[in-house]
Amino acid sequence: MELNTLEKKNPVCLQRLEEFKWLTQKLCALFATEGVRCQAYRPGAPHFSNLPQSKQDEVLEYLRYYLELCMGQIAAGDRLSDNLSFTWRALKRLGFVPRSDLFNHLTDEDVIEIYNSDNRQLFRNLRFFDHCSYTLEELCTLEWWTLFERDQKITMKLFETAEKIFRGEITETVIPNDIEPHIIKETQSLECNSVLYQVRCASPLYVNRRPEGLICILKINLH
Repeated sequence: MELNTLEKKNPVCLQRLEEFKWLTQKLCALFATEGVRCQAYRPGAPHFSNLPQSKQDEVLEYLRYYLELCMGQIAAGDRLSDNLSFTWRALKRLGFVPRSDLFNHLTDEDVIEIYNSDNRQLFRNLRFFDHCSYTLEELCTLEWWTLFERDQKITMKLFETAEKIFRGEITETVIPNDIEPHIIKETQSLECNSVLYQVRCASPLYVNRRPEGLICILKINLH
């Protein structure tokens, strides 16, 4: 691999890149034990390599956390594809308290996503990767809202629901019937997959009784 000038001069930069490669490869190997195929990064890891140091550190921190989460799940004798235990483990690790009825809505076929109040995605379950052709590098380095294309009206409804949860206007697990099933398309992957995307429910997550997170339970099928 041809190193850029910064990497040649800065061994710390190269060390970060090597850790990034190891973490993403390790995660993909764990996913493979569940029959889930995911590519770690594009040749040369261009997206990660071009990030500023502070952003690289954020990505590495996230990958360490996610690997720790996966290893903890396996060490406990649970499968990564067990949505109930894996989601519960993620919530505990992130310090979120869910609504008491949340797990009544959850099945092993669902895609689970967790966000904080800054709209930063903190967790995706294994089922997500069944329907996604992005590399781990792309998912970790590109802003999630730039990765997918959907009808703008639906995007606005999704953000409105999230804002109501974070303002405390929605305090229960809700089934957003005004957000109909819709097509979303990958915008920056090589395959440009399209999927049929349905929000089954959304629910607030609490820290010290304040809504600091949001969990979405989704049904996704390749289109």
